[in-house]
Amino acid sequence: MARKSLSELERKYFVEKVGGAETNEPLNGLKRRYWLSSFSGDRNTGMNDLEKDWLRKIINDNGGTPTSDYLSTLYVEAVATLSGDPTKYINENKKQVYILDI
Repeated sequence: MARKSLSELERKYFVEKVGGAETNEPLNGLKRRYWLSSFSGDRNTGMNDLEKDWLRKIINDNGGTPTSDYLSTLYVEAVATLSGDPTKYINENKKQVYILDI
């Protein structure tokens, strides 16, 4: 089985989390829809801040405590709390979050 690309894993993750989507629905629309339904976010909150809030929620929900405001560090911490193997590469950490946070 071929390894899936980050974009494939990302789309699959968010389509599953929102309960389905049209094939032409933009990925950022899926992300925003999921994040706003998962925690108290404001429609005017930027995507970067929503992503950080989502990662903090994953870390907290899995018994960790976020220690940084940097996106790359939050991904490392999320992977670690999901019992993954964090790397120094953010895209690899993103893939692990999408695979492990089911």
